[in-house]
Amino acid sequence: MFVCQLDNQTDSGCLSDYQELNNNNSVVNKKFHNFKILILFVFAPYMIVIVICTENKPHH
Repeated sequence: MFVCQLDNQTDSGCLSDYQELNNNNSVVNKKFHNFKILILFVFAPYMIVIVICTENKPHH
């Protein structure tokens, strides 16, 4: 679909397919972005604690 749209801009079938694909991707990206933010908030505290613990671990 992508190649078709690049090769022939006047082909409305390919163009509409390409636009539909873009719309679907933007919805998926929006959901994935929210998911990444959720992961960040859940895992960031654990990561900070782990880093602090490893930094403060006494070196033998």
